[in-house]
Amino acid sequence: MYSSDFKIPFSRPDVPQALREAGYTPLLAALLGLRGITQPEDAERFLRGGTELLRDPLEMLDMDKAAGRLRRAVEGRERVAVYGDYDVDGITATC
Repeated sequence: MYSSDFKIPFSRPDVPQALREAGYTPLLAALLGLRGITQPEDAERFLRGGTELLRDPLEMLDMDKAAGRLRRAVEGRERVAVYGDYDVDGITATC
């Protein structure tokens, strides 16, 4: 399963010096460091995004079952409803 949770320590997080030297703000450098990103080239790749960062959606738990059920619904001409919430990631995911 995917996890995008930040693991924020109760103590002050380490701010990777290499990111600070590359011009990243202390807050952004600390957040990247919490994700294990400590080098400017890794930070740039992470922040830039792109298809090379995408993972196979079939790695998600039970995605094969969900895809199979949706396929049967389409083939059987069943009505399918998609539900989502109204925050940014919810609207994007629902679309």
